[in-house]
Formats: sequence, C-alpha cells, structure tokens
Amino acid sequence: MKKNIILVIATLLIMTGLFEAYKNYGYYSWKEKYRKTGDWNGNLTIASANKELMWEYRGNGEYQNIKTNRYGFRDYDYETTAKPEGIYRVAFMGDSVTLGLYEDYDNIFVRKFEIEAGKRKLPHKVQALNFSVDGYNTIQIYEMLRDKVLVFSPDKVVYIMCLNDFDFEDASSRKIRFFKRPASFLIDEIERAIKHACLRKMDYHFCHFKKNKDVVFKKVLQMRDELRKRSIDFHVVVLPVFENTKADFKDYSFIQIHNELKDFFTDNKIEFTDLLDTFKEHNDAPRHYARDVWHLNAAGHQFVAQQLVQSLITNEN
Repeated sequence: MKKNIILVIATLLIMTGLFEAYKNYGYYSWKEKYRKTGDWNGNLTIASANKELMWEYRGNGEYQNIKTNRYGFRDYDYETTAKPEGIYRVAFMGDSVTLGLYEDYDNIFVRKFEIEAGKRKLPHKVQALNFSVDGYNTIQIYEMLRDKVLVFSPDKVVYIMCLNDFDFEDASSRKIRFFKRPASFLIDEIERAIKHACLRKMDYHFCHFKKNKDVVFKKVLQMRDELRKRSIDFHVVVLPVFENTKADFKDYSFIQIHNELKDFFTDNKIEFTDLLDTFKEHNDAPRHYARDVWHLNAAGHQFVAQQLVQSLITNEN
C-alpha cells in the first residue's frame, strides 16, 4: 500500500514537471513573438526597473500619436520636477483612458482641464500633469504615485478610476503576462479556469470587482495615507462604463458597483466624484461620449474636463 502511494505521488510529480516544462516552452515562444509584435512593446513600452510597475514608457518616446516627455509621460517636457512659484499643481493618475488613447494630445481631458481652469479667476495658476500608462491597474497606480508622482510635489492628486482597474490580468492586453512569468503554469491554469467559470456566470466588471475589490480598496487607502502625511489633497474620480447599446445612462448596468464605491469613499473620508451622476443628468447616449466601453472620444474628453474643473477647483486653489 505504501509503495503504491509513493508510486502515485512520484507519477504526479513527473507529470507536473512535464506539464510545467511544456507550458514553459510555449510561454517563451509566445513571449518572443509578442516581443516583436506586441502592444507598443519596444516602441514606447519598456520594462520598468520597478518590479511592481513591470512596464513604463520610454522617455522622449513616440508611437503612433503618443509622444512622451523625458520622464516617460504624455505631457509637456518639464525641464525639472520642481514646482514653479505661484502654481497649483494637479497630478492626474490613470490608465489608457487618462492617457487619451486614440485622441490627439490637445483633445485629452487633462489638457482641457488645465485650459478650463485657466479661464477662472484664481489666486494661483492651475497646472495639470498627466501620469498615465495604458494597462495599469490600481496596484500599479499606487506604485506609480510613490515612484513617479510625488517627486513633482503636487498640491492635489487625482486618481481617475475605471471599472476595469479591478482586472489584474486581461485589461493590460497581456502585458502583465509578458513582463511577469507565472510562478507555476499549473496554478495559472487553475486560476484561469476559475476566472472563466466566473465570467460564464456574471458580467466581466462584476466578476473582477468581486474578486479584487479588497485589494483595490487597500491600495486606495494607502494612496490616501501616503498623501495625507505629506499634506497633499487626494481625490478619486470614478468613470462609468459606456454601454454602447443603451439609449442613455438611466438604465445603467453597474450601479451596484458605483454604490459600493461611494460607500467605501464616504466611510473612509476620501473625496470623490462619481461622474455617472453627471452623465445621468444628460439625455445623450453613452456612445456620444466614447469610442468603446471605456475610452472617451473628443466630446467625452471635453465633457469630463468641464465636470472636473467644477469638482476639483475652488476659489481657494
């Protein structure tokens, strides 16, 4: 009996080893192909020295209509990170939505926010900085805050939260898989099977929110605490999903997630703006504002910029 158990265990270990070797070969074959043809890889996207970030943008890089400054962000090329006198500096953090994917630089809401704020009679000039990288989730955005944003001495930090920030895998267009090899391909296969089972039962956004909300909430609290000890204001802006089959936002599918986010921000004394409320006040269809379920078009960027000025800027700024 004991010999049979040992034999079974030995057989399982050998099979597991062969499976891992087979999947490892397939992974590196795929990775080599991705290295040559993958999403912006090598052109703009490069490996980050920060293991939590995994990837970042090349300084002074360019790909399609995206150009980066010397710091690797889609923004003006500031000669120094020091904040000029008389400036109220607002740092926006986010993913491809904040980046302004598909839109020209002058059309993105970060730039338009600065222009709209400049029309107000304020004691200080408002300067908007864009810290965004496509595919980043909340874990990476927290790390970007610590590693990249704070050195610019912002007066206010604004996290633009999209509901796909709760997806720690597929929202990155496979970048995470490219830059971080699974520790075990067997465990990876099991986790992917569990995820697919979840997606068969419920919507993509609900599935990832349910799975990862505790991690996201923890990282948002760490952002709050990191900024609070430096006396830097913190604000979270929640963008809705733009359901292109809906006539308006009154029959919005993800109100439950937004309500849970509101409760979390309120309970933890975090300033927030849920732009779903503003979109609901208008009768326009979601497709009027966006290119797809997440990414804003030019009209959407203009609309968001106008709402953010009202939410983020007061006469005291």
